[in-house]
Amino acid sequence: LIHRGVSSRLAQALHTLWFFVDKTFWPRRLLPVYDFPEKFGLSSPVVLPAAAVVLFITGAAVRCLRRRPAISVAWFFYVLMLVPALGVAESRSLTFDRFGYLPCLSFAFLFGGAFWLVREKSAVGPKKHLYTVVVAGALFLLAVRARAQIGVWRDSKSLWGNTLRANPQSSTAYNNMGLIFWKEGRPDLAAKYYSQAIQRKPRNADAWNNLGVVFDEQGKLDMAKDCYVRAVRIAPRFAEAWSNLGIVFGQKREYEQAVRCFRKSLQYRPDRAEFFGNLGMAQAALRRYPEAVRSYESALKRNPGLSGVRTRLGLLLEKQERWEEAETHYRALLRGGDDPYVSLRLGVVLMRRGEFEESLRHFDRAFLLNPALADARAHLNVGTVLMELARDEEAEEHLREALRMRPRLKEARDRLRAIRSQRKKE
Repeated sequence: LIHRGVSSRLAQALHTLWFFVDKTFWPRRLLPVYDFPEKFGLSSPVVLPAAAVVLFITGAAVRCLRRRPAISVAWFFYVLMLVPALGVAESRSLTFDRFGYLPCLSFAFLFGGAFWLVREKSAVGPKKHLYTVVVAGALFLLAVRARAQIGVWRDSKSLWGNTLRANPQSSTAYNNMGLIFWKEGRPDLAAKYYSQAIQRKPRNADAWNNLGVVFDEQGKLDMAKDCYVRAVRIAPRFAEAWSNLGIVFGQKREYEQAVRCFRKSLQYRPDRAEFFGNLGMAQAALRRYPEAVRSYESALKRNPGLSGVRTRLGLLLEKQERWEEAETHYRALLRGGDDPYVSLRLGVVLMRRGEFEESLRHFDRAFLLNPALADARAHLNVGTVLMELARDEEAEEHLREALRMRPRLKEARDRLRAIRSQRKKE
Protein backbone atom coordinates (compact mmCIF):
# COMPACT_ATOMS: atom_id res chain seq x y z
CA LEU A 1 0.00 0.00 0.00
CA ILE A 2 1.10 3.54 -0.70
CA HIS A 3 1.52 5.63 2.44
CA ARG A 4 -0.11 9.05 2.34
CA GLY A 5 0.47 12.23 4.33
CA VAL A 6 -1.73 14.08 6.81
CA SER A 7 -3.09 16.49 4.18
CA SER A 8 -4.31 13.67 1.97
CA ARG A 9 -5.93 11.85 4.89
CA LEU A 10 -7.71 15.00 6.10
CA ALA A 11 -8.92 15.68 2.57
CA GLN A 12 -10.22 12.10 2.37
CA ALA A 13 -12.10 12.55 5.65
CA LEU A 14 -13.81 15.79 4.55
CA HIS A 15 -14.66 14.43 1.10
CA THR A 16 -16.06 11.16 2.51
CA LEU A 17 -18.25 12.92 5.10
CA TRP A 18 -19.98 14.89 2.34
CA PHE A 19 -19.89 12.06 -0.21
CA PHE A 20 -22.37 9.81 1.62
CA VAL A 21 -24.73 12.66 2.46
CA ASP A 22 -24.83 13.56 -1.22
CA LYS A 23 -25.31 9.96 -2.45
CA THR A 24 -27.95 9.18 0.17
CA PHE A 25 -30.30 11.98 -0.78
CA TRP A 26 -29.98 11.38 -4.51
CA PRO A 27 -28.08 8.21 -5.50
CA ARG A 28 -26.48 8.82 -8.90
CA ARG A 29 -23.27 7.75 -10.63
CA LEU A 30 -22.88 4.95 -8.10
CA LEU A 31 -19.69 2.99 -8.75
CA PRO A 32 -18.12 -0.09 -7.19
CA VAL A 33 -14.97 1.87 -6.39
CA TYR A 34 -13.94 5.52 -6.29
CA ASP A 35 -10.29 6.17 -7.13
CA PHE A 36 -8.14 8.86 -5.60
CA PRO A 37 -7.84 11.77 -8.05
CA GLU A 38 -4.31 12.71 -9.07
CA LYS A 39 -2.68 15.21 -6.66
CA PHE A 40 -5.41 14.66 -4.08
CA GLY A 41 -5.25 17.07 -1.12
CA LEU A 42 -6.99 19.84 0.78
CA SER A 43 -6.78 22.17 -2.21
CA SER A 44 -8.35 19.66 -4.63
CA PRO A 45 -11.49 20.92 -6.46
CA VAL A 46 -13.55 17.99 -5.12
CA VAL A 47 -12.49 18.65 -1.52
CA LEU A 48 -12.99 22.42 -1.03
CA PRO A 49 -16.81 22.52 -1.49
CA ALA A 50 -17.16 19.28 0.52
CA ALA A 51 -15.14 20.81 3.37
CA ALA A 52 -17.32 23.93 3.39
CA VAL A 53 -20.57 21.91 3.56
CA VAL A 54 -19.25 19.53 6.24
CA LEU A 55 -18.07 22.40 8.44
CA PHE A 56 -21.43 24.16 8.01
CA ILE A 57 -23.41 21.02 8.96
CA THR A 58 -21.14 20.35 11.94
CA GLY A 59 -21.60 23.92 13.18
CA ALA A 60 -25.37 23.63 12.78
CA ALA A 61 -25.36 20.30 14.65
CA VAL A 62 -23.48 21.90 17.55
CA ARG A 63 -25.99 24.75 17.74
CA CYS A 64 -28.90 22.26 17.73
CA LEU A 65 -27.60 20.30 20.71
CA ARG A 66 -30.12 21.85 23.11
CA ARG A 67 -33.09 22.80 20.97
CA ARG A 68 -33.00 19.97 18.39
CA PRO A 69 -30.83 17.23 19.90
CA ALA A 70 -32.09 14.61 17.41
CA ILE A 71 -30.36 16.48 14.57
CA SER A 72 -27.11 16.63 16.52
CA VAL A 73 -27.27 12.97 17.51
CA ALA A 74 -27.97 11.90 13.90
CA TRP A 75 -24.99 13.87 12.54
CA PHE A 76 -22.49 12.85 15.20
CA PHE A 77 -23.57 9.18 14.98
CA TYR A 78 -22.98 9.39 11.24
CA VAL A 79 -19.50 10.89 11.76
CA LEU A 80 -18.58 8.36 14.45
CA MET A 81 -19.64 5.36 12.37
CA LEU A 82 -17.62 6.64 9.39
CA VAL A 83 -14.37 7.08 11.33
CA PRO A 84 -12.77 3.83 10.00
CA ALA A 85 -13.38 5.03 6.43
CA LEU A 86 -12.02 8.55 6.96
CA GLY A 87 -8.40 7.82 6.09
CA VAL A 88 -7.43 6.32 9.44
CA ALA A 89 -6.27 3.13 7.71
CA GLU A 90 -4.32 2.83 4.47
CA SER A 91 -6.48 2.30 1.40
CA ARG A 92 -5.90 2.13 -2.35
CA SER A 93 -9.31 3.71 -3.04
CA LEU A 94 -10.97 6.91 -1.92
CA THR A 95 -14.11 5.16 -0.64
CA PHE A 96 -16.71 2.47 -1.34
CA ASP A 97 -20.51 2.72 -1.31
CA ARG A 98 -20.80 -0.02 1.31
CA PHE A 99 -18.97 2.10 3.88
CA GLY A 100 -22.07 4.30 4.15
CA TYR A 101 -24.68 1.60 4.83
CA LEU A 102 -24.57 1.72 8.65
CA PRO A 103 -23.70 5.44 9.18
CA CYS A 104 -26.53 6.62 6.92
CA LEU A 105 -29.13 4.82 9.02
CA SER A 106 -29.06 7.87 11.28
CA PHE A 107 -30.54 9.98 8.44
CA ALA A 108 -33.26 7.38 7.86
CA PHE A 109 -34.23 7.43 11.54
CA LEU A 110 -34.09 11.24 11.65
CA PHE A 111 -36.32 11.74 8.62
CA GLY A 112 -38.62 8.91 9.62
CA GLY A 113 -39.10 10.54 13.01
CA ALA A 114 -39.57 13.97 11.45
CA PHE A 115 -42.21 12.63 9.06
CA TRP A 116 -44.11 10.93 11.90
CA LEU A 117 -43.96 14.09 14.05
CA VAL A 118 -45.18 16.42 11.29
CA ARG A 119 -47.92 13.98 10.26
CA GLU A 120 -49.15 13.65 13.83
CA LYS A 121 -49.33 17.41 14.24
CA SER A 122 -51.50 17.50 11.12
CA ALA A 123 -53.90 14.89 12.53
CA VAL A 124 -56.74 15.94 10.30
CA GLY A 125 -57.20 17.63 6.95
CA PRO A 126 -55.57 17.31 3.54
CA LYS A 127 -52.05 18.08 4.81
CA LYS A 128 -51.82 14.70 6.52
CA HIS A 129 -52.42 12.87 3.25
CA LEU A 130 -50.18 15.27 1.36
CA TYR A 131 -47.19 14.31 3.53
CA THR A 132 -47.89 10.63 2.88
CA VAL A 133 -48.05 11.22 -0.88
CA VAL A 134 -44.77 13.20 -0.82
CA VAL A 135 -42.93 10.47 1.08
CA ALA A 136 -44.41 7.73 -1.13
CA GLY A 137 -43.29 9.65 -4.22
CA ALA A 138 -39.77 10.01 -2.84
CA LEU A 139 -39.62 6.30 -2.08
CA PHE A 140 -40.88 5.49 -5.58
CA LEU A 141 -38.14 7.60 -7.19
CA LEU A 142 -35.48 5.94 -5.02
CA ALA A 143 -36.88 2.51 -5.94
CA VAL A 144 -36.58 3.41 -9.64
CA ARG A 145 -32.96 4.42 -9.08
CA ALA A 146 -32.29 1.17 -7.17
CA ARG A 147 -33.74 -0.95 -9.98
CA ALA A 148 -31.56 0.81 -12.55
CA GLN A 149 -28.50 0.23 -10.39
CA ILE A 150 -29.24 -3.48 -9.95
CA GLY A 151 -29.09 -3.93 -13.73
CA VAL A 152 -25.52 -2.63 -13.72
CA TRP A 153 -24.42 -5.45 -11.39
CA ARG A 154 -25.50 -8.20 -13.81
CA ASP A 155 -21.93 -9.56 -14.04
CA SER A 156 -18.37 -8.31 -13.61
CA LYS A 157 -17.95 -7.23 -17.22
CA SER A 158 -21.15 -5.14 -17.22
CA LEU A 159 -20.24 -3.67 -13.82
CA TRP A 160 -16.79 -2.44 -14.82
CA GLY A 161 -17.96 -1.48 -18.31
CA ASN A 162 -20.59 0.77 -16.71
CA THR A 163 -17.92 2.16 -14.39
CA LEU A 164 -15.82 3.18 -17.39
CA ARG A 165 -18.81 4.81 -19.05
CA ALA A 166 -19.55 6.78 -15.87
CA ASN A 167 -15.90 7.55 -15.13
CA PRO A 168 -13.57 7.07 -18.15
CA GLN A 169 -10.62 8.06 -15.98
CA SER A 170 -11.03 5.17 -13.53
CA SER A 171 -7.70 3.36 -13.44
CA THR A 172 -9.17 0.65 -11.20
CA ALA A 173 -11.96 -0.08 -13.71
CA TYR A 174 -9.47 -0.47 -16.57
CA ASN A 175 -7.35 -2.76 -14.41
CA ASN A 176 -10.33 -4.94 -13.46
CA MET A 177 -11.52 -5.15 -17.07
CA GLY A 178 -8.01 -6.35 -17.90
CA LEU A 179 -8.34 -9.08 -15.26
CA ILE A 180 -11.63 -10.21 -16.81
CA PHE A 181 -10.09 -10.51 -20.29
CA TRP A 182 -7.07 -12.29 -18.81
CA LYS A 183 -9.34 -14.91 -17.23
CA GLU A 184 -11.12 -15.27 -20.57
CA GLY A 185 -7.81 -16.19 -22.20
CA ARG A 186 -7.38 -12.92 -24.12
CA PRO A 187 -3.96 -11.69 -22.95
CA ASP A 188 -3.44 -9.07 -25.65
CA LEU A 189 -6.71 -7.34 -24.79
CA ALA A 190 -5.89 -7.66 -21.07
CA ALA A 191 -2.52 -5.97 -21.65
CA LYS A 192 -4.27 -3.14 -23.52
CA TYR A 193 -6.55 -2.46 -20.55
CA TYR A 194 -3.70 -2.69 -18.04
CA SER A 195 -1.79 -0.14 -20.10
CA GLN A 196 -4.84 2.16 -20.11
CA ALA A 197 -5.01 1.83 -16.33
CA ILE A 198 -1.35 2.82 -16.04
CA GLN A 199 -1.81 5.70 -18.47
CA ARG A 200 -4.56 7.14 -16.25
CA LYS A 201 -2.72 6.45 -13.02
CA PRO A 202 1.02 5.81 -13.45
CA ARG A 203 1.28 4.81 -9.78
CA ASN A 204 -1.23 1.97 -10.07
CA ALA A 205 0.91 -0.85 -8.67
CA ASP A 206 -1.76 -3.51 -9.33
CA ALA A 207 -1.87 -2.66 -13.03
CA TRP A 208 1.93 -2.77 -13.33
CA ASN A 209 1.95 -6.19 -11.62
CA ASN A 210 -0.84 -7.54 -13.82
CA LEU A 211 0.84 -6.28 -16.98
CA GLY A 212 3.99 -8.04 -15.83
CA VAL A 213 2.04 -11.31 -15.50
CA VAL A 214 0.94 -11.01 -19.15
CA PHE A 215 4.51 -10.42 -20.35
CA ASP A 216 5.77 -13.26 -18.15
CA GLU A 217 3.28 -15.70 -19.68
CA GLN A 218 4.32 -14.54 -23.16
CA GLY A 219 7.98 -15.23 -22.36
CA LYS A 220 8.93 -11.54 -22.42
CA LEU A 221 10.93 -11.82 -19.21
CA ASP A 222 12.78 -8.48 -19.38
CA MET A 223 9.53 -6.57 -19.94
CA ALA A 224 7.86 -8.53 -17.13
CA LYS A 225 10.77 -7.75 -14.82
CA ASP A 226 10.51 -4.02 -15.58
CA CYS A 227 6.79 -4.07 -14.73
CA TYR A 228 7.30 -5.89 -11.42
CA VAL A 229 10.13 -3.51 -10.47
CA ARG A 230 7.80 -0.57 -11.12
CA ALA A 231 5.13 -2.20 -8.96
CA VAL A 232 7.39 -2.71 -5.93
CA ARG A 233 8.86 0.77 -6.24
CA ILE A 234 5.37 2.25 -6.08
CA ALA A 235 4.18 -0.12 -3.33
CA PRO A 236 7.21 -1.55 -1.47
CA ARG A 237 4.95 -3.80 0.64
CA PHE A 238 3.33 -5.44 -2.41
CA ALA A 239 4.11 -9.09 -1.61
CA GLU A 240 2.59 -10.55 -4.80
CA ALA A 241 4.74 -8.33 -7.00
CA TRP A 242 7.88 -9.26 -5.04
CA SER A 243 7.05 -12.94 -5.53
CA ASN A 244 6.42 -12.47 -9.26
CA LEU A 245 9.71 -10.61 -9.60
CA GLY A 246 11.45 -13.52 -7.86
CA ILE A 247 9.87 -15.97 -10.30
CA VAL A 248 11.23 -13.98 -13.24
CA PHE A 249 14.73 -13.95 -11.70
CA GLY A 250 14.39 -17.71 -11.24
CA GLN A 251 13.49 -18.16 -14.91
CA LYS A 252 16.56 -16.09 -15.81
CA ARG A 253 18.67 -18.33 -13.51
CA GLU A 254 19.53 -15.38 -11.27
CA TYR A 255 18.78 -17.37 -8.15
CA GLU A 256 20.40 -15.07 -5.56
CA GLN A 257 18.17 -12.25 -6.72
CA ALA A 258 15.19 -14.61 -6.69
CA VAL A 259 15.89 -15.58 -3.06
CA ARG A 260 16.02 -11.91 -2.04
CA CYS A 261 12.69 -11.21 -3.74
CA PHE A 262 10.97 -14.22 -2.18
CA ARG A 263 12.23 -13.20 1.25
CA LYS A 264 10.75 -9.75 0.65
CA SER A 265 7.40 -11.25 -0.28
CA LEU A 266 7.42 -13.31 2.92
CA GLN A 267 8.38 -10.29 4.99
CA TYR A 268 5.00 -8.76 4.13
CA ARG A 269 2.91 -11.94 3.74
CA PRO A 270 4.36 -14.70 5.95
CA ASP A 271 1.05 -16.57 5.68
CA ARG A 272 1.42 -17.34 1.96
CA ALA A 273 2.43 -20.98 1.55
CA GLU A 274 3.25 -20.64 -2.15
CA PHE A 275 5.83 -17.93 -1.38
CA PHE A 276 7.69 -20.41 0.84
CA GLY A 277 7.49 -22.94 -1.99
CA ASN A 278 9.01 -20.43 -4.42
CA LEU A 279 11.80 -19.63 -1.94
CA GLY A 280 12.52 -23.35 -1.56
CA MET A 281 12.92 -23.80 -5.33
CA ALA A 282 15.42 -20.94 -5.54
CA GLN A 283 17.39 -22.27 -2.56
CA ALA A 284 17.43 -25.76 -4.06
CA ALA A 285 18.77 -24.33 -7.34
CA LEU A 286 21.62 -22.79 -5.29
CA ARG A 287 22.21 -26.23 -3.67
CA ARG A 288 21.27 -24.88 -0.26
CA TYR A 289 19.38 -28.05 0.48
CA PRO A 290 18.81 -27.73 4.26
CA GLU A 291 17.39 -24.22 3.77
CA ALA A 292 15.22 -25.40 0.88
CA VAL A 293 13.85 -28.27 2.99
CA ARG A 294 12.91 -25.81 5.76
CA SER A 295 11.16 -23.55 3.25
CA TYR A 296 9.19 -26.44 1.74
CA GLU A 297 8.21 -27.64 5.21
CA SER A 298 7.03 -24.12 6.10
CA ALA A 299 4.90 -24.09 2.95
CA LEU A 300 3.31 -27.44 3.78
CA LYS A 301 2.69 -26.37 7.35
CA ARG A 302 0.56 -23.52 6.03
CA ASN A 303 -1.05 -25.52 3.22
CA PRO A 304 -0.62 -29.31 3.35
CA GLY A 305 -2.42 -29.64 0.01
CA LEU A 306 0.39 -28.19 -2.11
CA SER A 307 1.23 -31.38 -4.00
CA GLY A 308 3.92 -29.74 -6.15
CA VAL A 309 5.78 -28.53 -3.07
CA ARG A 310 5.48 -31.95 -1.40
CA THR A 311 6.85 -33.67 -4.53
CA ARG A 312 9.81 -31.28 -4.70
CA LEU A 313 10.46 -31.83 -0.99
CA GLY A 314 10.52 -35.58 -1.56
CA LEU A 315 13.04 -35.18 -4.39
CA LEU A 316 15.20 -32.97 -2.19
CA LEU A 317 15.12 -35.49 0.65
CA GLU A 318 16.21 -38.16 -1.86
CA LYS A 319 19.23 -36.04 -2.75
CA GLN A 320 20.15 -36.02 0.94
CA GLU A 321 19.49 -39.77 1.21
CA ARG A 322 16.75 -39.18 3.78
CA TRP A 323 14.79 -42.10 2.41
CA GLU A 324 12.30 -42.57 5.23
CA GLU A 325 11.19 -38.93 5.19
CA ALA A 326 10.91 -38.96 1.40
CA GLU A 327 8.78 -42.11 1.59
CA THR A 328 6.43 -40.42 4.08
CA HIS A 329 5.79 -37.52 1.70
CA TYR A 330 5.31 -39.73 -1.38
CA ARG A 331 2.83 -41.93 0.47
CA ALA A 332 0.92 -38.83 1.59
CA LEU A 333 0.69 -37.75 -2.06
CA LEU A 334 -0.58 -41.14 -3.21
CA ARG A 335 -3.29 -41.09 -0.54
CA GLY A 336 -4.73 -38.17 -2.48
CA GLY A 337 -4.93 -40.22 -5.71
CA ASP A 338 -2.82 -42.02 -8.31
CA ASP A 339 0.19 -40.12 -9.63
CA PRO A 340 2.54 -42.08 -11.92
CA TYR A 341 5.55 -39.87 -11.24
CA VAL A 342 5.11 -40.12 -7.47
CA SER A 343 4.72 -43.90 -7.78
CA LEU A 344 7.99 -43.97 -9.73
CA ARG A 345 9.82 -41.96 -7.06
CA LEU A 346 8.38 -44.07 -4.25
CA GLY A 347 9.62 -47.14 -6.12
CA VAL A 348 13.14 -45.65 -6.14
CA VAL A 349 12.99 -44.82 -2.42
CA LEU A 350 11.76 -48.31 -1.52
CA MET A 351 14.53 -49.80 -3.67
CA ARG A 352 17.07 -47.77 -1.68
CA ARG A 353 15.51 -49.03 1.55
CA GLY A 354 15.69 -52.66 0.41
CA GLU A 355 11.93 -53.17 0.12
CA PHE A 356 12.16 -54.71 -3.34
CA GLU A 357 8.77 -56.39 -3.71
CA GLU A 358 6.83 -53.21 -2.94
CA SER A 359 9.30 -51.16 -4.98
CA LEU A 360 8.56 -53.31 -8.03
CA ARG A 361 4.80 -52.89 -7.57
CA HIS A 362 5.17 -49.11 -7.61
CA PHE A 363 7.39 -49.20 -10.71
CA ASP A 364 4.82 -51.36 -12.49
CA ARG A 365 2.01 -48.98 -11.44
CA ALA A 366 3.93 -45.94 -12.70
CA PHE A 367 4.60 -47.51 -16.13
CA LEU A 368 1.00 -48.67 -16.43
CA LEU A 369 -0.34 -45.16 -15.79
CA ASN A 370 2.29 -43.40 -17.89
CA PRO A 371 4.45 -45.55 -20.20
CA ALA A 372 6.52 -42.47 -21.09
CA LEU A 373 8.14 -42.67 -17.63
CA ALA A 374 9.92 -45.89 -18.66
CA ASP A 375 13.19 -44.20 -19.64
CA ALA A 376 16.67 -45.68 -19.43
CA ARG A 377 17.13 -44.84 -15.76
CA ALA A 378 13.74 -46.34 -14.89
CA HIS A 379 14.59 -49.60 -16.73
CA LEU A 380 17.92 -49.68 -14.87
CA ASN A 381 16.11 -49.35 -11.52
CA VAL A 382 13.61 -52.09 -12.38
CA GLY A 383 16.44 -54.31 -13.56
CA THR A 384 18.29 -53.71 -10.27
CA VAL A 385 15.21 -54.65 -8.22
CA LEU A 386 14.63 -57.81 -10.26
CA MET A 387 18.25 -58.82 -9.72
CA GLU A 388 17.76 -58.47 -5.97
CA LEU A 389 14.67 -60.69 -6.29
CA ALA A 390 16.73 -63.29 -8.20
CA ARG A 391 14.66 -62.82 -11.36
CA ASP A 392 17.69 -62.51 -13.60
CA GLU A 393 16.04 -63.17 -16.96
CA GLU A 394 13.52 -60.36 -16.48
CA ALA A 395 16.27 -58.15 -15.07
CA GLU A 396 18.37 -58.76 -18.18
CA GLU A 397 15.50 -57.63 -20.44
CA HIS A 398 15.20 -54.30 -18.60
CA LEU A 399 18.94 -53.72 -18.51
CA ARG A 400 19.21 -54.37 -22.26
CA GLU A 401 16.41 -51.90 -22.85
CA ALA A 402 18.22 -49.33 -20.69
CA LEU A 403 21.37 -49.78 -22.82
CA ARG A 404 19.37 -49.53 -26.01
CA MET A 405 18.07 -46.15 -24.85
CA ARG A 406 21.41 -45.00 -23.41
CA PRO A 407 24.33 -47.03 -24.75
CA ARG A 408 26.77 -45.32 -22.36
CA LEU A 409 24.83 -46.11 -19.20
CA LYS A 410 27.64 -47.75 -17.24
CA GLU A 411 25.52 -49.05 -14.34
CA ALA A 412 23.34 -51.07 -16.75
CA ARG A 413 26.40 -52.54 -18.47
CA ASP A 414 27.95 -53.49 -15.10
CA ARG A 415 24.78 -55.21 -13.93
CA LEU A 416 24.48 -57.19 -17.16
CA ARG A 417 28.09 -58.28 -16.73
CA ALA A 418 27.28 -59.39 -13.17
CA ILE A 419 24.32 -61.47 -14.39
CA ARG A 420 26.50 -63.20 -17.02
CA SER A 421 29.23 -63.81 -14.51
CA GLN A 422 26.73 -65.43 -12.13
CA ARG A 423 25.50 -67.72 -14.91
CA LYS A 424 29.01 -68.92 -15.69
CA LYS A 425 29.54 -69.80 -12.06
CA GLU A 426 26.33 -71.82 -12.07
